[in-house]
Amino acid sequence: MTKDVLQKAISFLEQFGVPIPEDSVEILVHYLQLIREWNPVSSLVSEGDAREGLEAHVADSLGLAPILQSNGLSQGLLLDVGSGGGFPAVPLKVIFPELSVILMERSSKKRAFLAKVTAALGLKGVQLITGSFPCDMPVLSPRVITSRAIERPKELIPSVCAALSPGAVYICQSGDPSDVVPSDCTVELSHDEWERTGLRRGEVYLVRQTG
Repeated sequence: MTKDVLQKAISFLEQFGVPIPEDSVEILVHYLQLIREWNPVSSLVSEGDAREGLEAHVADSLGLAPILQSNGLSQGLLLDVGSGGGFPAVPLKVIFPELSVILMERSSKKRAFLAKVTAALGLKGVQLITGSFPCDMPVLSPRVITSRAIERPKELIPSVCAALSPGAVYICQSGDPSDVVPSDCTVELSHDEWERTGLRRGEVYLVRQTG
């Protein structure tokens, strides 16, 4: 069942013109196995999702790949705030090996899991930062910022928007940010085939800085 769901997601990516590296499905299956092994210690996902919902998490993460590609963001630097178990950044890194990724996570247990995943999957160009955004964030200009189900999103989103440089995109999966983004940012609710296939778990908002 795991490979069936992942293969379906990969097939949709191919239809959208996203190049798929060899062994992507096998790498993602290995990733899910690691989550199941580490979840009792690191609390990466709910127990129910660990039993039967992980594939949906990966498929949802892969749904951001066409957004990155269509916006010319499949290379460069992606910053993932509150990485947790690695969604969506790890699946995106598997699909886009040339993407540089920073995983930012304040939990030392989850950070240890992410270090294990990076090594076990052979992912290059991945940096791990233990800490909270924005106070522990080094100075950089990511082309893409992602966040998924972060705590206190209304407090964090303005800081994420402030870190956007012109041309960069914040892909927000933490609820509608419209009422908290600065006035120099635009918000677009993404509607695409991924949503209509039922592979997307929630709404995706694209935030851009216009100043």
